[in-house]
Amino acid sequence: TPRGISGALTVAVDSLPQTPFVESSPEKPVTLPVAISGSLAGQQQAKVFFTGKAGQRLVIDLECKRLGAAMDPVLELRNPRGAPLNIAWGRPQYRGDTRIEANLFADGVYSVELHDLAYKAPGQNVYRLKIGELKLIDAAFPPAVNAGSQGTVSVIGPGMDPTVTLAVDMQNQLPGTTRSVGIPAETGAVGPAPTVFASSAVELLEEHQGAGALQTIDAQFAEKQHVPIVVNGRIARHGETDRYLLHVKPGLTMQFSADSYNLHSPLDSHLEVRSHPEGNVLAVSEEKPALDFAVPAGVTAIQLAIGDLNRRGGADYVYRLRIARAGHADFSLAAGAGRAALPRDGSAVLRVDVNRAGYDGPIALALQGAAEISMMPSEIPAGVSKAFVVLTARSTDASPGALVKHLHLVGTSAGLEPALVRVAQVPPDSRLSLVPAARSELTCALTGPAAAGLELGTPPAVWFRGADLEIPVTLKLQNADLAAHAVRLTLLTTEAARTEIDATDPTRQRRLPIPMLRSLPEQSLQAGETSSALKVVVPMEVVEGQIDGVIRAEFVPNAFSDKVQATVYSSPFRLPVQNAVSVQPTEKTLLLTGNAQTKFSGAVKRTARFTGAVDVSLVNLPAGYSAPKVTVAGDQEQFEIVVSAPAVAAAADVPNVQFRVTTPSGSLLQKDTAIAVKAMPAQ
Repeated sequence: TPRGISGALTVAVDSLPQTPFVESSPEKPVTLPVAISGSLAGQQQAKVFFTGKAGQRLVIDLECKRLGAAMDPVLELRNPRGAPLNIAWGRPQYRGDTRIEANLFADGVYSVELHDLAYKAPGQNVYRLKIGELKLIDAAFPPAVNAGSQGTVSVIGPGMDPTVTLAVDMQNQLPGTTRSVGIPAETGAVGPAPTVFASSAVELLEEHQGAGALQTIDAQFAEKQHVPIVVNGRIARHGETDRYLLHVKPGLTMQFSADSYNLHSPLDSHLEVRSHPEGNVLAVSEEKPALDFAVPAGVTAIQLAIGDLNRRGGADYVYRLRIARAGHADFSLAAGAGRAALPRDGSAVLRVDVNRAGYDGPIALALQGAAEISMMPSEIPAGVSKAFVVLTARSTDASPGALVKHLHLVGTSAGLEPALVRVAQVPPDSRLSLVPAARSELTCALTGPAAAGLELGTPPAVWFRGADLEIPVTLKLQNADLAAHAVRLTLLTTEAARTEIDATDPTRQRRLPIPMLRSLPEQSLQAGETSSALKVVVPMEVVEGQIDGVIRAEFVPNAFSDKVQATVYSSPFRLPVQNAVSVQPTEKTLLLTGNAQTKFSGAVKRTARFTGAVDVSLVNLPAGYSAPKVTVAGDQEQFEIVVSAPAVAAAADVPNVQFRVTTPSGSLLQKDTAIAVKAMPAQ
């Protein structure tokens, strides 16, 4: 739309006759092949009648979960007498969807029924049901080809000739992305198209050896070598185990893992490390198909075995077996959103998270896909795992409506050879499961001119825990229409949300959110106002060492409206998080005299750049005791709290007294500390 872009939806394009779901009957069966689209809710069932012939090969394929549906689908195939021939539930290799393959035994009118497993499908659940003598391609083998190269892959799926190969061109493909492989019409296959992964690893293929021989792999990784080896193979028969002979370095810790789920493979991988040549089991994978193995001293060869946990097998039991040095350098990038709207002469803000695994250096950032969109900053510093980046458009295209651009956000390591190149992954969307390439695409809509900007004044130098801060902002308007709107201000940060167990819950199951750095609610500029200071709270519970921030300004009819007319952002900024003060009493034990006053003293040690006043007090004193709060001015350090005690007949402890340090407004500057207090009778 002129104001932005909605979420994406999957649209199927294939050679099947397409039809919406309509009631059919034994007297009016549908004609095969067919692709039927519809939706289900609650207890609803979709029943389709069709004519079958004896000996006919039939495939019933459902797309439901992969289109974003929440239901748990079940397919039931019934014979002409209405008796069930096959019942199929959701399968992991189809992401929860299901399929029936059958050879019909007699002529007649058959039926297939679709419903939710519990007949309680939540909401409206879109589905696409394909029926006929279908040819489908579930996967390609090998499932990965090196980025920058060309290759061929064979196809796996019902009705497909296993000798058919498809050409794959990865010459312009970024490592870590996927691309769909074109299906020639002569194959007779219908969608979805198979995908192939662009790899930066050393890619190997399983090679069948002679009797008793093992495929040999050199896994003597040099120091700091970070490029893994990946073997593409398959467990082709029931009970089969693939074994590889690895030449290894004594004392080196190896990392082994297998991927099958992401390849639409039914393989439930199980790994074993065995001695060579004896074949004795040295280590096994447990909950996940992954394990680390320290090569014993004097050992230069081991066997790595992979099989199905339930000893199944078949042409579609594909795997990628990964071999690497444990702790090798790696990282991945995740974008906070899959789409963004920015004015053709304006900016938008995107959060980027880094998952570092053995690589702690700087990461150079770049955008690919639209020359008119730039990004700042162009680097995530060493050690930083979260950042905001600003996307800025400079487009001269004056055509009406939004311009849609598909971008890749690419991160590159420094100081490694070869460099690690990673493409940011956007949040998963179950509606796009059939289009995995969308996970690496950032979709931007270039809307009309910005007509506004938000400038930062001088932000605070530090996020001080417990302190109340203010960030000055100034609104720049170039559109008179926006001047009539209120502007709602909000601080966005990279701080990760955390929870803790609710101490009042006897089951200890309920969790509560831990307070986060945030702007106070209901802060806005009234129509005509252009400057303000955003008030920010930094709780004592904040644990991160540095946090990025950016201020969002939303133009709304009034401060409480949810109808946002336009949005602009400030430049992002990064501040360290520190304690504002360290306050220590002179004595850890307070001795009070009955019916008298006692001074309790100490010093306030302020962190550099914190100059605010500090309140110190004793809390939880019992009735009869008093200790007025003391304010320590910004230019002072020493304090004395005067404690008045009532008359006491005998020496006694005064329990539960706490020493509290706050700002004048009452925000905690450090956690309360217990003070040992004893009251003595007057002499």
